[in-house]
Amino acid sequence: FNGILGIGVFVSDCGDYCANDNTNQVYFKCAGASCNATTVAHDNQVQNPIAHFAGDPDNGNRADNNGVAVVIPSVPAGGAPSRTGYLVFGISTRSNNVPSTSSQNYPVDATFGEFKTQFGDNTYNSFIDTGSNALGIPPTRSLPDCSATDGNYAGWLCPSSTQSFSAQNSGTGGYPTGTVNFKVGNFISLFGSGNGVFSETAYASSKNIAGLFDWGWPFYFGKTLIQQFKNSS
Repeated sequence: FNGILGIGVFVSDCGDYCANDNTNQVYFKCAGASCNATTVAHDNQVQNPIAHFAGDPDNGNRADNNGVAVVIPSVPAGGAPSRTGYLVFGISTRSNNVPSTSSQNYPVDATFGEFKTQFGDNTYNSFIDTGSNALGIPPTRSLPDCSATDGNYAGWLCPSSTQSFSAQNSGTGGYPTGTVNFKVGNFISLFGSGNGVFSETAYASSKNIAGLFDWGWPFYFGKTLIQQFKNSS
């Protein structure tokens, strides 16, 4: 099977939210064919396997289990056949995984692992997403849905020419903002180019994640993006 790897920021699946809220719609308890949402203790939730790496005797018994860095080369306009990057385990646990002092910090909330994105006149809850091959952008008039051209591509965005945008990201707790510049191209044209990796693909987030800004793979290209795990407890 082909698969998509998504790496969350929590040690346990959905942390306090699923441990305390019995309407979480993530975990269910069933009696026969009748199922209802239920709370699940942290230790019994699906675990982030990286967070459970053991210590390495050759590294002072330190474990590379407090986070990851995703390192992907940049992708030119119009796409590329493929890209090869790295998934680096641990943050400041070895000499080769220490973050740069100039890194932009976006602390996330303890419930959903989200931060804030200001796009245009609106501010959205947002998240980084290794499991999505595009940006998820709340609806905007300058980015028409591809269904106007081909109903098979409903939900993807198809401007007549590539559009340039910027957004402001900020973490929880009043941390300084950082500007992210990005582009959105015509998905149908990009998809038909024969390339396999694109930095300009986007979908309308209202189609499946209402009101959220999804920073998918195009956000990762050309960066070292570090995710430090939260215990959420």
